[in-house]
Amino acid sequence: MVRYRSNDYSVPVAYAHHDVHVRGFVHEAIIGCDFEVIARHQRSYAKADMIFDPLHFMPLIEQKVGALDQATPLQG
Repeated sequence: MVRYRSNDYSVPVAYAHHDVHVRGFVHEAIIGCDFEVIARHQRSYAKADMIFDPLHFMPLIEQKVGALDQATPLQG
């Protein structure tokens, strides 16, 4: 997860512990690493919101038996 303007946005697990940059636009937050765009999310103006892309977490979910039922990004 990457925090931008008091909200958390998901990034692919392959980029955990990497330096990333976030560009915030009116309707979108774009997250990049080096010269590559790694995530795009609809921007949230709420406070303490968590914005997930379930595909970002698939490598972790595939490794843990039974994790699919309890994965926060897949709730709802």
